[in-house]
Amino acid sequence: MALALVATLWGQMPAAGAADAPETPTAPAAPDARDARDARDARDARLAPDPRAAPDPRAAPGPPAAPTLEPNADGDAWLLRSDFEVPLTRSLEDAVRRGVPLYFVLEFELIRPRWWWYDERVAERSRSYRLAHHALTRQYRLGIDGLTQTFETLDDAVGAMRSVRRWRVFEAAQVSPGTVYEARVRLRLDASQLPKPFQVNAITNRDWNPTSEWKRFPFTLPTPKNGP
Repeated sequence: MALALVATLWGQMPAAGAADAPETPTAPAAPDARDARDARDARDARLAPDPRAAPDPRAAPGPPAAPTLEPNADGDAWLLRSDFEVPLTRSLEDAVRRGVPLYFVLEFELIRPRWWWYDERVAERSRSYRLAHHALTRQYRLGIDGLTQTFETLDDAVGAMRSVRRWRVFEAAQVSPGTVYEARVRLRLDASQLPKPFQVNAITNRDWNPTSEWKRFPFTLPTPKNGP
C-alpha cells in the first residue's frame, strides 16, 4: 500500500526542470500577404501626386487650345481665350540670347462677310510683346504693352506669350444678334523691328521671318429670346 501511494504521488509531480526552464523565444510570424499589400498601397498613396494640385509649369506644353470668345461679367464686351505656337526658330533663339530684342504682335480681327461687297472689318485689336535677354542679370524680360516681367529661362518667357486669357477684343455693341461673323487671330514676329542687318536676312530666309497663319473660327451672337 505504501508503494502504491508513493507511485501515485510520483506520477502527479511535474517533470524535473520543466517548470523552471526559460521560455524559448519564438520567431515572429511571417507577415500576411494582405498586410504587405495594404502597406504598399498606403506608401503609393503618399507618393502619388494630388490630382487637385496645379500643373507643373516645367511640364511640356500640350497642343494649342482652339480660340474661343466668351462674354465678360458685365456682358458689355467679348473676351478671347487661345493658345499659340510662338514663331521662334533656332536662329531667333540664338539672336535673343546674344542680346538682340525680338518683337511679336498678337492680332485679332472680326469680319462680317458680304457677298455683294467687300467684307466689313467690324473690330480689330493688337497687342505687342518685346522679348530680350539681360546680360548682367542673365534673365529674360518680356514686355507686354509696356508692362515688363522677368524670367529665369527663355522657355518660361516664351510660355508667357503662348497663352492668352480674357483679352478684351471687341464691345458687345459692335455686333448684331443673328449675324454670322468670322473671327481670326494670330501671333507673328514683327520683322520690321529687327536690326537692319537681320531685316535683310528676314527678306530672304524664312528662319528669320517664320510664317504665322491666321486661326479662323465663326462667331454668331445668339438672338435674344422673347418673354413667355
